Amino acid sequence: MAKSTKKKRKPKAGKGSEYERKMAKTLSLWWSNGHRDDIFWRSTTSGGRATERAKKGLKTSGQQGDIAAIHPSGRKLLDICTIELKCGYFDVTIQDLLDLPKHHKTRVMEGWLNQAETESRNAEAVYWIMIIHRTGRKDLVLCPTSLLLDLEHQGSCLLSVDHPHFGLSFFNFELTCLQLETFLEEVPARYFKRLHRHLIQEKVERA
Repeated sequence: MAKSTKKKRKPKAGKGSEYERKMAKTLSLWWSNGHRDDIFWRSTTSGGRATERAKKGLKTSGQQGDIAAIHPSGRKLLDICTIELKCGYFDVTIQDLLDLPKHHKTRVMEGWLNQAETESRNAEAVYWIMIIHRTGRKDLVLCPTSLLLDLEHQGSCLLSVDHPHFGLSFFNFELTCLQLETFLEEVPARYFKRLHRHLIQEKVERA
């Protein structure tokens, strides 16, 4: 039987950068309630510089993850969570966490989770958010369920609204996945800003 010559699709050069720029503007408009598109932008080398410096025990302010704040107001969001963007990996799905054999050499999704956790820890953020884009599909948000629960304590009803989403337990990760458009519509930026005030207050009380 002839061997299959089908190769896994890889992200096209420049495609990720274009998507990062687009998402930075989308998040800026969401954060500013439609007033500004210049609050966030791509981080330096998509967070790569911060990662390399972290290996040497050095901190790089505001450059962890794929999105950086270029306006002071955006720092509040990144204090809460780092943002990872994954674009163009059509053959990588969340289902891989459940059905990919342990001996498989390419465990991409698992690597993404570990990366997101590491970037968040290096940034001294509380959480992380991963936005996943596959060509011809709706953008997805993957994040710790605890972040959404914290946002509900600030008034969000995201987990109570009838919309497509699912939860997943993967070793030490408790995750929720939903469509990005639902996330942006059901969680206005004001809930993150309330959560930021709450976290600051908790930090002061512990000091």
